[in-house]
Amino acid sequence: MRIRSMNIRSGCWRRCRGLREEVEGRGTKVEGVPAREFFLNSGRFETMRKRFRFEELEVWQEARGLNREISRLTKRFPLSEQFALTSQLRRASVSISSNIAEGSGRNSDRDFAHFLETAYGSLMEVASQLFLAFDEEYLDGATLDPILEKARILSAKIASLNRSLLVKASKVAIRQPSTLDPRPSTHP
Repeated sequence: MRIRSMNIRSGCWRRCRGLREEVEGRGTKVEGVPAREFFLNSGRFETMRKRFRFEELEVWQEARGLNREISRLTKRFPLSEQFALTSQLRRASVSISSNIAEGSGRNSDRDFAHFLETAYGSLMEVASQLFLAFDEEYLDGATLDPILEKARILSAKIASLNRSLLVKASKVAIRQPSTLDPRPSTHP
């Protein structure tokens, strides 16, 4: 029996349950990998091996989980919000994991830090938009609190990873006058 990876990856768990048992029973390989490694308990068909550096990052995995949760939540939003808050929330959510992935592929820690800052900003955008959805009563408090807690934990991990890169802060400190006198200072 020859199995094409396209058929395995596009199928669903219920439809392919018999195929899974048949394939595993024969010890079939798909793309050189034992077939059982393609079948996960979640019902999705993926290989177990890592292909990219970002897949090993815990922050990327958690951002991906947050994205799934946002997608699930926004499916319940009113149809009138489909091209407004729903779309904006989904795009900002996708941006978090995308920026982490893109930054990890850069050749310098400074570039990676820049993309982590962008991912952090997108995460703050998601949090703000979740509050707006709550204000519009698209979400209740019981739904909002756990996802905001996940966002808080993810933001701490992104910030921690960024600090671990030991890149000098990209933001320039703003010198502020010591008094509220609007006149120019004659002192350096």
